[in-house]
Amino acid sequence: MSTAPPAISVSNLTKSYGTHRILDNVSFEVPAGAITGFIGPNGAGKTTTIRTLLGFVDRSEGEATVLGESIDDPSAFLGRVGALIDSPAFYPGLSARKNLQMLADIGNIDRGRIDVVLDIVGLTARADDVAKQYSLGMKQRLGIAAALLPDPDLLILDEPTNGLDPVGIQEIRTLLRRLADEGRTVLVSSHLLAELEHVSDWIVVLQRGRVVYQGTVAGLAPESDELSVAALSVDDLGVLEEICDASAVTHHRRDDKLVVQAPASFAAHLNSTAMSRGVVVIELIPRHASLEDAFFELIEGVSK
Repeated sequence: MSTAPPAISVSNLTKSYGTHRILDNVSFEVPAGAITGFIGPNGAGKTTTIRTLLGFVDRSEGEATVLGESIDDPSAFLGRVGALIDSPAFYPGLSARKNLQMLADIGNIDRGRIDVVLDIVGLTARADDVAKQYSLGMKQRLGIAAALLPDPDLLILDEPTNGLDPVGIQEIRTLLRRLADEGRTVLVSSHLLAELEHVSDWIVVLQRGRVVYQGTVAGLAPESDELSVAALSVDDLGVLEEICDASAVTHHRRDDKLVVQAPASFAAHLNSTAMSRGVVVIELIPRHASLEDAFFELIEGVSK
């Protein structure tokens, strides 16, 4: 990642509605030139944070800068920011090109950018089709094209893959990676943790209006070997735990299974020893901890 100053810097940002705090002393940074995944369950405060950074919502306390400028003066940075908040809205009876022409004229942007952004998002061949004929994935890409019209240094996308099928999700993921590789900073909010795991350079985790983690994906979910183990009887999990303890292997229960922190090579020893003690193992699956696993463990720990 770039050693340049952060594209976004947030310090003790707080937003309250009456006695209800939506954001509680939120502090984080978005590195320049990277894709930052902004994740958290519904109601965590992600959209409120984004709206506050863009000047749509007034903060109660705290400070923040976007592209080096205070959010007290949105006009100083909004011309260098592209954003897609909620679902993109277009005139359904107009083509993609005509919709973008209207937006370019309103924003006093050279119409020459239209063909550029249509090519970036892969819509050149369908540019003259009316928007109502577009699939959901194409509409999302058109929304990103609109956000790219001002040739922004920072792109902010709130749930850009909402409702997309796997093909659409892959298209958006590839597009985001290409935009970051061109030197743009991308902040993408999503609850699809598995997708952010593959595309993000940096992640910020929000829970109940507070930042509970910021850093690399590897920092939250370091690669570690795990075995998912299930016995014919849940009562036999205690025996499996004793076998793990005898080998000084870390383990914990998850639902009706045992998650064992050990390489796949430990599976043979665990299975054979279990059999010798009369325990029937019905599942023994090597796996790697995912961002989603680490996220839910983190959230569960914060909620307790």
